[in-house]
Amino acid sequence: MRSIFASLLFAGLLPNLALAEPGTVAFPHSQIATERTVHYRCHGSRPLTVRYINTTDGDALAYLEVDGRPHIFVTTVSGSGAKYVSGIYTWWNKGNQGTLWTSPDPNAPPALAECQAQPEG
Repeated sequence: MRSIFASLLFAGLLPNLALAEPGTVAFPHSQIATERTVHYRCHGSRPLTVRYINTTDGDALAYLEVDGRPHIFVTTVSGSGAKYVSGIYTWWNKGNQGTLWTSPDPNAPPALAECQAQPEG
């Protein structure tokens, strides 16, 4: 199994980091148990790609771009579905659907709504 750092680095998710670069974050004891990439089509035909990574330690991550910048989201408590957060951003998915919020204001409209997972292939 690969380390999370190696997976993100070699997949191009951490493209500007080098192994010896100061400030590099590595998770030496975490290994990837499963990973998958899901392509969504959101309201207005906007595409969104989310890469889900589950570790052998039970952690769950989601990697996606928001406003043209990559973000690593971590899972948090959710009443239903899976909720991932990265700073002020929230990605919430349930089944084949998802919604992205880019504001901490609970009354703010979602940035991407009605995101539907596309069939593979």
